[in-house]
Amino acid sequence: MPEEFADLYAAHLSAARRTARALVPEHAAEDVAAEAFARVLAVTRAGGGPAGEFRPYLLAAVRNLARDYHARRGRLALVPVDPRAVAVPGAGELAVRAEEMAMVRRALESLPRRWQAVLWQAEVEGLPPARIAALSGMTPNGVAQLALRARAGLARAWERERGSQERDTAPAPALRLLARRKISS
Repeated sequence: MPEEFADLYAAHLSAARRTARALVPEHAAEDVAAEAFARVLAVTRAGGGPAGEFRPYLLAAVRNLARDYHARRGRLALVPVDPRAVAVPGAGELAVRAEEMAMVRRALESLPRRWQAVLWQAEVEGLPPARIAALSGMTPNGVAQLALRARAGLARAWERERGSQERDTAPAPALRLLARRKISS
């Protein structure tokens, strides 16, 4: 368990510090973040701990310690926290995002090169059809028609990728790595 907790500590320390800095004075933020990790480790060793994602559980511990910090000083200072500043996706969400990006890449790479090029120039680089036409030696209308066909082709390729992914019952690569790690621990 110490190695796994060291990995969690490294992955979530900056979020714990950021949350603590938003809730307590700067001089106390490091102590609050460290104490939150210590408490979560103690609860985990006792058989408790997070049932789901680790980070929300840890940040709740930071908030509770910040509340205790202010209560001991006889005042409670509520500090608004922008949820976007502390809401960081968990490992599960990151794995899903990575797999979706891989599926998009495979779908795009399955298209003809001309379609890939026009989609890249139009959608990623934001070039208008007239500029793409000048670069490719086509007419703007030809570029617009090619882009239309390419978008439809990408939509079909994406659906094929999603369909093949839904038929694949094996765990995602990230889950297989995690399963191997748990077995070897």
